[in-house]
Amino acid sequence: PYAFRRTRVPSFPHAFTMGQADVAKMLGEGIVFAEIPEMYLIARIDQDGMAGTQVGDLEGACLQNPIEAGARSLEIVIDRTY
Repeated sequence: PYAFRRTRVPSFPHAFTMGQADVAKMLGEGIVFAEIPEMYLIARIDQDGMAGTQVGDLEGACLQNPIEAGARSLEIVIDRTY
C-alpha cells in the first residue's frame, strides 16, 4: 500500500479523506499522492489493529475501483470475512 489511515471503528456511513499525510512513512519519500494515476481503495476492520489479517477481520473494496486521486463520493462495501 502507498497510503493508509488508521481509524477506530466509526459509525456508518463514515466520511473520510486521504492525502499526502497518509502516505506510508517508509514509502513517503518521492511519492506524491496526487500524482498516483490510479489506486485501489480497500477498507479493513481489523480485530487486533496489527497489519495482516486474522480470522474474524472484515474487509471491503471501493465499488468504483480503480479510482483517481481526488475522487469523491466513493462507496466501500465491507463484504469479506477472514
